[in-house]
Amino acid sequence: MINTGKDHGFLWQNHSKRYGIQNGQINFFKDKHMKWYENESFWQTFGVVLFNDSKVEDAKNEVKQLLDLVSIPHHSKILDLGCGVGRHAIELSLLGFDVYGLDQSRYLLQKAKEAALKKQANVSWVHNDMRNLSFKTQFETVMSLWTSFGYFEAPEDNTKVLDNVFLSLKNGGKFIMELITLEAFERNREPVREFNMGEYTLIETSLYKAGSRKNRFTWTLLKNGKVQATETVSHWLYSSDELVNSLKSSGFKKVKTYGSLSGAKYDDDSHSLVLVSIK
Repeated sequence: MINTGKDHGFLWQNHSKRYGIQNGQINFFKDKHMKWYENESFWQTFGVVLFNDSKVEDAKNEVKQLLDLVSIPHHSKILDLGCGVGRHAIELSLLGFDVYGLDQSRYLLQKAKEAALKKQANVSWVHNDMRNLSFKTQFETVMSLWTSFGYFEAPEDNTKVLDNVFLSLKNGGKFIMELITLEAFERNREPVREFNMGEYTLIETSLYKAGSRKNRFTWTLLKNGKVQATETVSHWLYSSDELVNSLKSSGFKKVKTYGSLSGAKYDDDSHSLVLVSIK
């Protein structure tokens, strides 16, 4: 259960029209005008594979790599943008950082709170849309990992996110992004991919059309061979040069690129791009 209002580190905004609340329990439903990332039932259904135990465990090493790559002073204030179930936010909190985890999904934030309580991590969870950030020069570091950028239909909304991040950082603050790029996607794209995770199987069928600039695909989730759900997902694809230029247009004075959180060079063998931008 979750309560509206500020409660044990939760900072909620009212989006009650998208939820039914009875006896304090939130019942999620899908509005026909919702985008896939706004649909709480999507995260509830596919979360079992997107945020499985293996992915949660991976966060420890990913945070270690991030801190080896970027110097972040101890006790710094960090914003995890699109934090999901709090994989990275919790690990950073346990290392002594002052961490805020922001996500649009109440369901994922509920899961994040439960995980933080279990690990005794102190994270401030924020329910908000990243297009509406109101933080001003509050953070030493903002991070957006695991392709949590480019979801919004209007390109200017994605640009607004970068502008908001710039405003939320203190002078000299760092913005760390990790995502798939257009060129990496086109190099590595497969028509159909299958991921087996215990009793679950996720089948990804590509709907991408060359030149569309959007990664569009269908996910089908099976449990013990039986179809549980199907959903079409899409997000914008940007080239590495486009991302660097967009970050500089938002005001960042220096942008470094890497091929992974380990600090590898970004080249034709890279599957994703890491950008470290300095305000």
